[in-house]
Amino acid sequence: MKHPIWFIGNAHIDPVWLWRWQEGFSEIKATFRSALDRMKEFDDFVFTCAGACYYQWVEENEPDMFEEIRARVKEGRWVIAGGWWLQPDCNAPCGESFARHALYSQAYYRRAFGTQAKFGYNVDSFGHNGNLPQILSLSGMPRYVMMRPMEHEKALNAHAFKWRGVDGTTIPVFRIPHAYCTGWDEDLDGLLDALRRHVDEADEPEMFFYGVGNHGGGPTVKQLRTISAWMKDDPDLRFGQPGDFFAKVQDGVGLHRTVEGDLQHHAIGCYSARSEIKKNNRRAENRLLAAEKLAAAARRVIGLVDPRDKLRRAWEDVMFNQFHDIMGGCAIRAAYDDARDQHGEALRLAGETLNAAAQRISWHVDTLGGRDLSVGQEGSWAEWEKHVGGYPVVVFNPNAFEAAVCVKLTRALTGALDERGDPLPFQNLRSDKTVNERGRDEEGVVALTLPPLGYRTISIWRSAKPEKAYASSGRYLKAGGCFIENDWFRLELDRATGEISRLFDKTRGREVFAGHAARGEVIEDYQNDTWAHGKNELTGTIGFFGDGRLTLREWGEVCAVLRAQSCFGTSTLIQDFTLYRDRPDIDVHVTVNWQESFRILKLSFPLNGDNTRAVYEIPYASIEKDADGQEEPGQSWAAVRGEKDGAPVSVAVVNDSSYSYSVAGNILRFVAVRSAGAADHFGIKDEFTQVTDIGVHELNYSIVPGGAPDKAALTRRAALMNQPPFPVYETFHAGPLPLSASYAAVEGEGVLLNVVKDAEEGDGLVIRAVETSGRPARARVSLPFIGASVEADYRPFEIKTFRVGADGSAAEVDLLERPIDGE
Repeated sequence: MKHPIWFIGNAHIDPVWLWRWQEGFSEIKATFRSALDRMKEFDDFVFTCAGACYYQWVEENEPDMFEEIRARVKEGRWVIAGGWWLQPDCNAPCGESFARHALYSQAYYRRAFGTQAKFGYNVDSFGHNGNLPQILSLSGMPRYVMMRPMEHEKALNAHAFKWRGVDGTTIPVFRIPHAYCTGWDEDLDGLLDALRRHVDEADEPEMFFYGVGNHGGGPTVKQLRTISAWMKDDPDLRFGQPGDFFAKVQDGVGLHRTVEGDLQHHAIGCYSARSEIKKNNRRAENRLLAAEKLAAAARRVIGLVDPRDKLRRAWEDVMFNQFHDIMGGCAIRAAYDDARDQHGEALRLAGETLNAAAQRISWHVDTLGGRDLSVGQEGSWAEWEKHVGGYPVVVFNPNAFEAAVCVKLTRALTGALDERGDPLPFQNLRSDKTVNERGRDEEGVVALTLPPLGYRTISIWRSAKPEKAYASSGRYLKAGGCFIENDWFRLELDRATGEISRLFDKTRGREVFAGHAARGEVIEDYQNDTWAHGKNELTGTIGFFGDGRLTLREWGEVCAVLRAQSCFGTSTLIQDFTLYRDRPDIDVHVTVNWQESFRILKLSFPLNGDNTRAVYEIPYASIEKDADGQEEPGQSWAAVRGEKDGAPVSVAVVNDSSYSYSVAGNILRFVAVRSAGAADHFGIKDEFTQVTDIGVHELNYSIVPGGAPDKAALTRRAALMNQPPFPVYETFHAGPLPLSASYAAVEGEGVLLNVVKDAEEGDGLVIRAVETSGRPARARVSLPFIGASVEADYRPFEIKTFRVGADGSAAEVDLLERPIDGE
């Protein structure tokens, strides 16, 4: 042969799939024990295994065996692969989740073994997003081993290739050609013959992965004896590890092809199966990011108990449940009971931290403002309210950009003032509680603009009215039985179907849609298994929601809400469409009672434009693709763009829980709910087959029309939806903090500050900013609470991380929080 073949002994271990994590725990220990025993019997055998949490489990549960592993790692015969917590879904986690996989896992490896993984390793993940080359490179792993999609799903005619990500980062990749594991009695001779032919025909070295897998196992005695006998006759056959292969190809051997963008598609049904796991993942990721930002500020502004251990534990829960079979929705039902518990822990820990940080700050805001509370208490409640000037509420914005928002409060209001005493627009909306014996329960909503990563203190009135009443902005907001309209848009609904029959963009003077939109489209899914193996599209429309009923729910100073209710069979779809008086947002709250087994509900939006292309948000970037109808994984937004009368046009959808999109021609669709079979691998169904996602689901989305899609604005919009502002109800007290403050901001188009956190080691601060528009940028990140600022140039979609000292000094670091040129 022209080049060597390295034999990679491994055991693909699914800690959860057709079993729960407790059984996975057992299989990991049994597999590790077997690998250690085989090393005693075969002197040259090398074992490769990924998954930091597996090693942590063994360290805590079987420390003696862990010491054996540690010795074998030092010897070089046990190879630490894939510096992530496990092998996650590589599409659905947000960009920061991938950063945390690397940060926590590589730190664990350094502590436990004195080394870290040198290559990424996700051999069973169902596709790979187009920003992984950058994320891997910034994690100390500028090489990658993967398998899906395979050659019949994405033809490359190469096992090794260069992969160029959306930001331009390029890394070498090996795609396993046969399988990541071999069965107990599999014919290894046939596999070896095929690889030998490939080595000579493709002029590149090769890797042969062997060992029993999925439920663990690893290389067997029989396999090792067979391979050892081959090696006696052929010196080009060698025991080894992926690092040996990459050292060879990086010397200029092989890598004849460059692949750009993402690596898709495999198992497109996993973008939407099991909506609860998707929604809880999004919620937990964003609550953790919000908690970290405010906690980092609170620790330095007023003092706060160190939350790092608590937050690290929460991230571990989130990362574990991003395992590809859990996140992909294709594990057994009981696995999702466990996932719900673990996400609950993560959400609780993040929520505790977020609340502690916010209340630590708000308690030290000077809400007293010179008031004399010793008088005026003998009068009525309304008189007391007039005396004190309303009750203080501190409203927090966890996003590092200014935000015009509506903040919902728990009680009806008679007035609201800002920190300067100026009136704010407010409106009372129907509440979701019924405790008012006099009729409709109401809760107030206040419209205001919040500073970047900071807060404002407002005063709310519940009985009396402030002397200064709010004078309307004069902007237009009108509503009727089938329409709502403001200065920016007129939205009309069809009485028969509940769909949008017209959305007119008054700013651009054009119709946004070419037909009915927000249309509930029902798709037959019976023929598909849970994964939707072998499919690139989820199509087969059998009908639409209809029999509409429209209700004008709200119309006031702040907003108008028009409800559309429709049905299909015994399923009901409620969409509450909201327009605002003083901002051009179009928000929709969806409640669906889904009773359609083995069917999919998509909402569709037909752009009034031609020559269309699709754009999808991916982890810490976005990607543009053909409008070919293929199901695509995306983060919080997707858009269809085109042209009309020579001008660019687009419409985007931003949401809080969906990851599955498609654009066919001019029609953008996203999956609201999919009721597939539970862990149904072959599409075999009978009357006892468990069906997922039957029941009530809620989600939020926004419709964003425009010219060319503003990717940076869409990313900010998604961040605001998923990390919403929130109020803290305060009392009167003196304090050292002002009524309004901002702790971080960005000057520069397109750059989003996504992370402000305590460094994992020491007392420094770590910030992470990302270019989100796909254009070169220069930006300054200001951190006034520590008197620091960081200015830098960004290439399109570049991720930059800085460690900032207490003295304001800043140094660029990688995702591991180590010097960018460090080892």
